[in-house]
Amino acid sequence: MQTAYISHPLCLKHDMGAHHPECPARIHAIEDQLIASGLFGY
Repeated sequence: MQTAYISHPLCLKHDMGAHHPECPARIHAIEDQLIASGLFGY
C-alpha cells in the first residue's frame, strides 16, 4: 500500500493559536521527519 503526503505553502497560514495542534510548526516537524527519513521528495 502506498501513502501520499500532499501539502501546499498556504497550509502554513492555517494558524489556530500557539497551543492548538493544528499549527505551522506541526507541518514543519512532519516535513523535517520525512526529509530525515529519506522519504521526502518522491
